[in-house]
Amino acid sequence: MQDYTVKKVRLDFSNQEWEAFFLFRKKCAEMTNKTFSHKDVNTFKEIMSKHMKNNTTYFMLWDKGEEAGVFFFETIFPYDDEKKFSYMGNHLNDKKIKPALLPFIFNGFIEHDPTVKRMAVKSENGQNDFFEELFEVEIGGISESFELYIKDAKTDIINHWYENSQEKFKHLRMEFYDELPDELIQEYADVFTELLFDMPPNSELGDYHITAKQIKENQEIGKKANQCSYRYLIFNEEDKLIAKTNIFINKNDPKAVYQYMTGVLRDYRRQGLSKWLKSAMFKKITSDFPELEKIDTTTHPENHASREMSRHMGFQKTGAQKEYLIPKNQILHFLEKS
Repeated sequence: MQDYTVKKVRLDFSNQEWEAFFLFRKKCAEMTNKTFSHKDVNTFKEIMSKHMKNNTTYFMLWDKGEEAGVFFFETIFPYDDEKKFSYMGNHLNDKKIKPALLPFIFNGFIEHDPTVKRMAVKSENGQNDFFEELFEVEIGGISESFELYIKDAKTDIINHWYENSQEKFKHLRMEFYDELPDELIQEYADVFTELLFDMPPNSELGDYHITAKQIKENQEIGKKANQCSYRYLIFNEEDKLIAKTNIFINKNDPKAVYQYMTGVLRDYRRQGLSKWLKSAMFKKITSDFPELEKIDTTTHPENHASREMSRHMGFQKTGAQKEYLIPKNQILHFLEKS
């Protein structure tokens, strides 16, 4: 344990401390060959402060005096005493939670919100599966990761989908947005929520009630960090939103993007609208970002339609994730023995 040093990030940090935290995160990004998306300390402070005011607590970690990354806790369902839990986010440089780090993580969990009775943690490709061996955990979610390298994309199939859809769906309207206008946000949030509750979830732990307030806040944060979501939306003859797809882009380093939540309302499924959405998005993203190298996505193992569509486009499976829920009484017992 003596190898680790942990410092909690506080809203009342001095300007000097915020500068040190900014440089710490920048150094960690450089060490892992990632682009640091925050252009200056003031923007960084503003964005991080918003997250902290919304039930997130950050901890800086050093290993033998060297910057090792950040772990953080976010309270999910904060106003529901029965359902709420703290989700541990892992921005550690090597993504691994070493057993020797557990006392620091568990103390951080308790400090974040002493009223929470469960902690959730993710394991990617088995790297944190030791939680399942040490504790009586509940599996909160499973998902599979896929990636599509642009050079390997099956563009003939994608182009065929797009051209066929343009002819087939003349009665519908497709629109592109990189920022949702105010008059559309509430309808978008309602459809997003309906789709989340109607599809196999990658995780049972998320709060699937999407609000207009969340979307507005995320758009504002994204603009400050030079990040955004590309969206294609489809509207029916009555101008009602019926289908959507999204890709998240860090414009500071657009070599890799993340596609998420392609969905079609139940009454409009099995017509090929997802193919229209995904083919249009592929053409748009590769046109706007010629330096783009790959698209990442995740899918529930039982979402067979999505997995099959990804396969046709050229996506390859790269891994799997699990989410574990650990009861607080087991965490306290572990700390007592440490």
